[in-house]
Amino acid sequence: MADFDQEPSNEEPKPEDQAVVQHQTRSLTPFDADPERFAQQLQRRGDNFKSLIEWLVDNMGPEHFAQIHHVKRGDCEHGGPSPRGKCGPSVCPWHWSDPDLTRKGDELVCGLLGMGVRFPGMQDFRRQALRGVKIEDVIIECELYDGAGNTLSQGTGACSVSETRGNLHNCMTKACKRAQHDAVKRCAGLSGLSVELKGRMPAIDLDQAQAAAESVQHRQISSHA
Repeated sequence: MADFDQEPSNEEPKPEDQAVVQHQTRSLTPFDADPERFAQQLQRRGDNFKSLIEWLVDNMGPEHFAQIHHVKRGDCEHGGPSPRGKCGPSVCPWHWSDPDLTRKGDELVCGLLGMGVRFPGMQDFRRQALRGVKIEDVIIECELYDGAGNTLSQGTGACSVSETRGNLHNCMTKACKRAQHDAVKRCAGLSGLSVELKGRMPAIDLDQAQAAAESVQHRQISSHA
């Protein structure tokens, strides 16, 4: 219980006590900061984000990103993507996803930003395999870390052994690839890569794409006639 009869002390406050007071009086959220300083910080972050994304894309090649044909081959009037079909982004752009990073793209981003990759749960599957436990599904976590070992991002990937026709090694490899891709996409700022990649692709004229689609259909009909 406080002693209210005690005389005030003339001693200077200790440096650690001053630090505690300064910490307590500091703004708890950025919205409580000085408006001018807050605006400057937002501008700086926006400029840095734009520079980072542009720098990463400048260092990428065609092998570092790809578009996925998300319509089933049987539902595509052009027979799906090549080589078995004749569907392409310029023929049916609505059949294709936005550009996304490939496996090589994920590795390139990690290398450019100096991020290491680790899979914390890998040893659990190794123990199960050595014990003779049958593994049907693999779920792997991936962590991206900096030079000091601090975790920067985390992702999860899964794969079924039946998906790789019973090959456990290929199953684990595929799960790891998916986990790393998820971690890269979740890393702060890197979600803007797809937007930048899409912005740099040549614009597709929908009328020309429709004409190209009709031309492909006409050739297919003629070849079966």
